[in-house]
Amino acid sequence: MNRLGSPSVLSPMTGFALLRWLLLLTFAAGCQQSSENPRRQAPERAALYQWYDTFGRPELALKPFGEIRYYEPGNKNRTYQRSEFGFLLSRQGTSFSVWGLGGTSIHYPDSNRPEGWEEATFDERDFKSWLLGQKQLLSHPPQGFDGPQIYGLGFAWSGDAFVLARLADLRGLTDLANWFYAEAKNHLEWEPEGARGLSFENQVKFHFAESQIDRVKRKFADLSAPRSEILTDLEQFLARFPDSTYRQEAEGYARDLRPMVAEDAVRKPLTDVQLAQLAPATKAKELVWQLRNQTGHQQMEPGYVDVFAASFIEEETPAQKLVKLGFNAMPALIAGLDDRTLTRTVEGGMHNIRPKVLRIRDAAMQIIPKIANRRFDDGPGNWNASESALLNFKIQVKKWWSSFQTEGEEAVLVRSVSSGGSYSYEQAHRLVEAYPKSAFAAIKAGFAKSDRYGAPSLLRDLALLDTPESRAFLRYELLHGGSSEVRLAAAEGVQKFDSHAATEAMLGEWKKSAKMSESRELARFLATSYSPQVINSIAPNFQRISPELRMEFIESLNPILTSEDPEYKKHDKKELNEFETLCEALLVRELTDFDVVYGTSGLWGDFSFANPAIRELAAYTLHGYWPQKYAFRQSGSKHRQDALYVENINGWRKENGLPPLPLPARPSIVEASPSLLLPLFRRLPGNKAAEAKVIAIGLPALSPLVRHQKSLPILEAAKLEPLVVLMSNIVRTVHISGDPQAAKLWANKVRALTGKTLTAGRYGALLNEFIGFKPIQRRGVRFTVNRDDDSKGIEISVDFGFVDRSSSGSGVGYQESVQVGGNNIGGISGSSSGGSAIGYQLMRHFSQAFSAPYNVPFSISMAIERRL
Repeated sequence: MNRLGSPSVLSPMTGFALLRWLLLLTFAAGCQQSSENPRRQAPERAALYQWYDTFGRPELALKPFGEIRYYEPGNKNRTYQRSEFGFLLSRQGTSFSVWGLGGTSIHYPDSNRPEGWEEATFDERDFKSWLLGQKQLLSHPPQGFDGPQIYGLGFAWSGDAFVLARLADLRGLTDLANWFYAEAKNHLEWEPEGARGLSFENQVKFHFAESQIDRVKRKFADLSAPRSEILTDLEQFLARFPDSTYRQEAEGYARDLRPMVAEDAVRKPLTDVQLAQLAPATKAKELVWQLRNQTGHQQMEPGYVDVFAASFIEEETPAQKLVKLGFNAMPALIAGLDDRTLTRTVEGGMHNIRPKVLRIRDAAMQIIPKIANRRFDDGPGNWNASESALLNFKIQVKKWWSSFQTEGEEAVLVRSVSSGGSYSYEQAHRLVEAYPKSAFAAIKAGFAKSDRYGAPSLLRDLALLDTPESRAFLRYELLHGGSSEVRLAAAEGVQKFDSHAATEAMLGEWKKSAKMSESRELARFLATSYSPQVINSIAPNFQRISPELRMEFIESLNPILTSEDPEYKKHDKKELNEFETLCEALLVRELTDFDVVYGTSGLWGDFSFANPAIRELAAYTLHGYWPQKYAFRQSGSKHRQDALYVENINGWRKENGLPPLPLPARPSIVEASPSLLLPLFRRLPGNKAAEAKVIAIGLPALSPLVRHQKSLPILEAAKLEPLVVLMSNIVRTVHISGDPQAAKLWANKVRALTGKTLTAGRYGALLNEFIGFKPIQRRGVRFTVNRDDDSKGIEISVDFGFVDRSSSGSGVGYQESVQVGGNNIGGISGSSSGGSAIGYQLMRHFSQAFSAPYNVPFSISMAIERRL
């Protein structure tokens, strides 16, 4: 049909569109038949399918399937953070909506998240290929595999597999549907505690109930969702899951919401104009009532939700307005400690994996300490408190408030600071700010009674006074302080009026105390002193200190930080030039420092890293100071990166009259003769015997195979891709350093990999085999796999000298770093008390690397330590 609807000759694009339309109709008919004829399935399976379809999305069989990839904001390298999978509902430009496999709607950009929180893309994937990949991974787990998990669903195993079985059936993938359904039923022992002992049908329903109730609770944080809608969702949950374990929880939320919904219909929050006309006490009561609309955010993990972390909301929140009211808000907030009204703040993280909605009393427990400038509990900061913690909090607050009303703020602060107690340093800051004339005597008295943790904080508050008596006190503690922490805190104060004295004293600390030389705070202080004397003292033994401390020192030199340091411009220009010259020499030397800082990830400007090598940090810092002299790029190619570092070193050497270092050479592999390879290539793809012979020839056949693949038509070349990828993972060389005697048999297994293909499963199994050894002493290994983009195979490095300086305890500790194509895709660290540590998430990262196209470089580094 032409644009007017008349018959016409089909253009190629029109013909393709019509063909796709016909295929979709045929496919839809198959999907409809699969979903509308459950009699063909076993009764239990048919019944579960029908039950799922009542709130599932069977029409998604015709929607594009794909992966949502999240990236750190503003990162030019598009560094990958995490993924979710689902079906595309709509897309316009860079915005999209996806129905996730876990049954949740995912929107990007998300109006409920801060601007610039993270960037995301949706990339279409072949659903069948993705399912086959999940099946492959779960069918061949490595030794010690800790149980399966399908990434992106959010249920436990039976729920995950059931959903995939249903979706596979809807798409006509019967064999895959049968496999996932059978797997779900065959591994009920992998279920969480709440689902164990239930029938398969009830286990599936348990997981859906858990997912649904958690989704409803998270909806509280969405200010665009009215409470009436959330109440309807809860009532639907109660109707759909009448016998659920979570029924009582849902009934409780519904019971609390009903009067709130009724009140919403007759009472609206007062505007800022209306609030301005109220007396402070009345205004405070209104704002405490408005805490029902208070949102919050968890800024770090592990951590807790913070009602003051809603900074991406443009207007001031009720919590912020209450803090501005100050002590006038205290009576209303103390009364609010008994208010169980639900807020819009939802907690959920490592300390509370399942979401929980905070109440006004929980918000009040965060706001009161902000106004009082002190804490009222000794807990870790979990504001969604237990009844006993709440009671203790109320007792302390009321006692403090009674004293405040009777004696006044200044007297209460002086007494608290003078006591040197747990909260004295928090009160000292307020005392210096509001009543400076009373501050010195109170801080001096509190300092004499304080412990090693509180005393440094009191000195930092004392430095804010900047009076002759405070300066004299700081000078004395700089030289005679009772602990290294106290002397460092004093140095920070003295540095503001006598930087040379402070620097000289801290260099003395560095030289005389091994423990103090491992202090990150001291390293930071010395780096930001901008003293040539510091660099001359530290540089000779710089590589003998821990990688963590080297990173701290380099980070303190990083131009992003120093350009914002007002103290930097106050120093003598000649001295600064000398300092920068010495720093440049130190950083150039660090370009040959391959030590890795494990358990660390972050973002310096547009440089994203996970478990970085010291040389990467030095290269980025050099580029930041002198961008014209030193190049920096995050490249996945180890050879190109090595060459870039040598070029940077040679630039400095030339400037300083030194001869250049030789550039690294690429490995050389003699190709197999065409007469041997061409007869085999002609039988590819599909001939298993020919494939086996090509693999046996090894790396000498890889480059010719790649050229042969490029000469084939597109479809034939695609069929050959798995063989090309497999051969690109043949091990070219193995380097073993350190003393492998305690795991000699294991080391020999690694050496035997030379000339053989290495897979994700085999790599994971070898790591778990090392963990299984029981050495006499504490022992670690760093097992690194590098593949470049030059068709020269894999290089393995094993270092038996690894010791995790940041860890303690027993069991197994591990640190992971995975880069594919220059992007960080893994940076997991953790521990295990059992005989294995390599589980699904690590295996998923390994699989992404080993399945990358032959010309995409990757690097995997696993540091594992067995602790006694």
